[in-house]
Amino acid sequence: MIPKEIEPVDLLIKVEIDEWKFELISTNWSGYWLVNLSNFKKDLVSVLIDLDELIAFCNSLKKCINANKNADYKAAEIFNLYEIVASGLPTPFNDEGAISILADWKENPVITLNFYNNREKPDELTARQSLMLDDAMEFFNLIAQVYNKFQDKHTWKPKL
Repeated sequence: MIPKEIEPVDLLIKVEIDEWKFELISTNWSGYWLVNLSNFKKDLVSVLIDLDELIAFCNSLKKCINANKNADYKAAEIFNLYEIVASGLPTPFNDEGAISILADWKENPVITLNFYNNREKPDELTARQSLMLDDAMEFFNLIAQVYNKFQDKHTWKPKL
């Protein structure tokens, strides 16, 4: 569960993708962010990530973006890549949140972001956002800016 001491501080990113609004919010714990996804049905997927998971998110997203350019994949007729970014993330309900990314470049390159409130029940409380390649790169730049602006990245230690 997301610790009760965690409080949202600043909205750093707000992007609407497909039917979901993605928000990345800094918290009163340095090196921890809330990822909130909501839609018009009032569904909410919320997970707490730390600096290590933010780095994994950046790296996985960049890997998926670059995969469609990889000639070795195309020569081997590999047309998708699945990255598990993080699992066991605190949510409002449990510690079973997860983030994954799927890249598919068989037809038009598409990057799909998957956010789970409960990895044991992936069909419940799941948000999926699909981005075309250029949009995925813009989204990557937003996430990377949050990382780049974080001052304590070299001395940060996890609290959880």
